Amino acid sequence: MGWVEKRIQKYREGKNPNIFEKIALEHGHPVNFLAHILALPALIYGLWMQNWAWIIVAVLLAMIGHLYCRLQK
Repeated sequence: MGWVEKRIQKYREGKNPNIFEKIALEHGHPVNFLAHILALPALIYGLWMQNWAWIIVAVLLAMIGHLYCRLQK
C-alpha cells in the first residue's frame, strides 16, 4: 500500500490532514480542477492581448473553484 492509500485510509478513520495535504486535496477536487482548466486559456489570452477583462475573468474563475471547495466543507 502506497503513501496515498495510507493517507486516504487515515482520513476515512477520522484523522485530519495537515495544511499541505488540505491544499493538495482541494486542488484535486473536480470542480476546482475544471475551473482552473477554464481559467488558463482566459488568462493566456488576456495576457497575450493585454486585456484586463480576460485576466480578471480568469482570476475570478480560479477563485470560484477555490471558494466552492471551501464552502462545500
